[in-house]
Amino acid sequence: MTESLDLAAVQRTSMLRMGERWNSLGKLKQASDTFLRIVQEYPGTAEAESAKAALVTMARNFEAEGRYHLAIDIYDRLTEATV
Repeated sequence: MTESLDLAAVQRTSMLRMGERWNSLGKLKQASDTFLRIVQEYPGTAEAESAKAALVTMARNFEAEGRYHLAIDIYDRLTEATV
């Protein structure tokens, strides 16, 4: 007997990889949108926690660069996604 495939696990793992790849390529809008989607759609999962950590890192980097409005936007969107 074969085990059933957990499509939600496959999707969130794939999305996390995509977000990480976009982030490494400097496609920060795509990366942040993907990370936020994971946080919203899969709360409490390891992938959601990784996505949150990635978003906080992005916000800290923006702050360090003096791009405060982008850091605040990420924090605001992350807060909305976790409420």
